[in-house]
Amino acid sequence: MPDLDCAKPKHSYMFQEAPLQNHNKGGEGQMQFTETHFPQVSSENTPESGVENTASQPNSALQLVFPPDHPLCRLQALWDGTQGPALPICLTVPYEPVPNTPLRVPDPDRELKRLRILLSHAARTRLDLLFPNGPEGPMVQLEEGSLVLLSGDRMMAWLFLFPPMAQGKELTFPQLCRALANHGITNGVNWTLLRQLPTLPQRYFQLLPIARGIAPLPGEDGRIVDYFPRSLNEEIQVDELDQADYVTLNLVQSIQEGDVICEIVPPTAGVPGSTVTGGSIPAPERQAAVVPQGRNTRLSEDGRFLVAARSGHVAFSGRDFQVKPVLEIAEGELHEAQNIKFLGDVHIHGDLCCGISICALGNVQIDGVVEACSIEAGEHIIVSSGVQGQDHAVLHAQKSVYAKYLEHCSVYAQENVYADCIINCSIYSNGAVRVRTGRGAVI
Repeated sequence: MPDLDCAKPKHSYMFQEAPLQNHNKGGEGQMQFTETHFPQVSSENTPESGVENTASQPNSALQLVFPPDHPLCRLQALWDGTQGPALPICLTVPYEPVPNTPLRVPDPDRELKRLRILLSHAARTRLDLLFPNGPEGPMVQLEEGSLVLLSGDRMMAWLFLFPPMAQGKELTFPQLCRALANHGITNGVNWTLLRQLPTLPQRYFQLLPIARGIAPLPGEDGRIVDYFPRSLNEEIQVDELDQADYVTLNLVQSIQEGDVICEIVPPTAGVPGSTVTGGSIPAPERQAAVVPQGRNTRLSEDGRFLVAARSGHVAFSGRDFQVKPVLEIAEGELHEAQNIKFLGDVHIHGDLCCGISICALGNVQIDGVVEACSIEAGEHIIVSSGVQGQDHAVLHAQKSVYAKYLEHCSVYAQENVYADCIINCSIYSNGAVRVRTGRGAVI
């Protein structure tokens, strides 16, 4: 921070939130205007002309247009030495709290009205100082004046400079620093521009972005990292001989008790921002992830993982993960005319002989051949080899039926039926019947 202990100019104009003061030191005076002495910002006390709002889009610029009879235009005409009526002034209001990233002004209409009132008041005050004996009186010497303007959200600070009149002195770099310090502007100051201002010829009658705040950086929302897919790939793998492999269909995902189903990543905190006056701007809060905890699952002690509360088959129900119980049956454990009813998945490790009836709430997976049996599944039926139904086998599935081949049987599926070949069968499907792999024949 440069040294601010320097001599004050005879007349310097700045806006700051402090009581109206008029100090004299050794004949040198400094006038300070406070925002609290201005009229309230509203549509009733705002001049009718000159407000152009093109900030409906984030990258648009705010503009203030002052008519020729405005005090600001008269000051510019006096400075330029223009003969005749003054010209209108159009000021662009740059609003870039983050460099090269224009943002939407929170309330552009209110911002423009407030800035217009402040500039109008400063221009009228400077005209009164320039012509103390009235508009028709002689013009006195007046040094360069500075006006510091803060945006309503304190994310931007602009510097507006009035030119010196009648051989008045220009402001120096330390005096400009003092004007910012009187407003408490400490963050994001464009020191390069501030040092160059005393030598820039085109520095008057424009709003110079002298300081920018730091916008807060948002963190990341919580998320779920799945260790098991939520939707299963029902495409059948075909080898080089166009033979389908129903064993590797993987419609059933086995899981052991304690295995991790998914990871719950907590939300990360953002980085707070700051205004040009050093005020802190908290980062927006991020949302925690919704944990897809379903039946037979539990959270780990640290709450970071969803694990299986029992062994079985894991599946996603559309809202949450569930672990379904599995009935594992070896081929030697089955006998003729046996009835099996189970509230979960059934996995037969072998063939299913004649006369056996299976009714399961979940999937039914058979690693061998199905003979004259009855199978009813709340989800899929997967027969890795095929069905030799002897005109007595009946398969009901609330989803799809997958089989190497289907012979002399009846099949009912709410979704699709997949097979290498179908011989002398009755097939009922609300979806598609696909016989494309292997022989690809329907007889």
